[in-house]
Amino acid sequence: MKTAIAIALLVALAPAAAAQKIARAEQGSVALSFDAFTHAHQTVTVKPGETAWTETVRAAKAVRLVEAAVERSRPKVAGVPAGTVMFGYQLSTGVAYCAPIDTARVNTDVQCLRDLDGDGTFDGSYITSDRGADSRYFSSFLKSLVAIPKTRYEPATSADLPPASARLVFSGMKNGAPRFNIFIERDKSDKPIDCKIVQPGVCEALGVRLAFGAAAEPKGAVTLSFERAAENRGLNLYDPANHLQP
Repeated sequence: MKTAIAIALLVALAPAAAAQKIARAEQGSVALSFDAFTHAHQTVTVKPGETAWTETVRAAKAVRLVEAAVERSRPKVAGVPAGTVMFGYQLSTGVAYCAPIDTARVNTDVQCLRDLDGDGTFDGSYITSDRGADSRYFSSFLKSLVAIPKTRYEPATSADLPPASARLVFSGMKNGAPRFNIFIERDKSDKPIDCKIVQPGVCEALGVRLAFGAAAEPKGAVTLSFERAAENRGLNLYDPANHLQP
């Protein structure tokens, strides 16, 4: 398999990168942070498959390009303009920063840049792996790391990134508590969110405390009353499939 060969190769970049044995392709995760919760003291009744509540999320880590990153060839991937705010993608040996993904495009590949020697300039470039990405802030893995000309960047905040929509869809009850599926834009998480009971009739999911009870109708429906949410909430997105396994 070409993928298996690619991940066995190391890129001759900066000495620090060589010492860490940076792989050309690696699977990682994206930390997301939630904006302020807007549903406190509201009550909804939902049946399985219906949206219980919505959220706004952004990538938790961000930087801004000071200088434009050059276009890549073979495969051809667009350059990244100066001023672009890029989101953080956590790898085992550091963080790469990716251009926001335009999910409306047929080919959603973007560059993800990395400061391999820690001197305040990007000197390596990956490509995202999902040509039909469903979320602007996620890729299953990064691939094809190559050296690039030194490209300056500066710190940015999560608030500098455009918001992405998320929704929690009620999927039914398990062990006496509601369970939800989370969608980040069009991307559905493979792992359901269990609401952990903190006292009879009250549970917490993703930092949101809610009261719950069976609704009189329709069948299988539940009534949820949102009490409050923690101030700093977030989650990590990752793909549970091992795409880089030989």
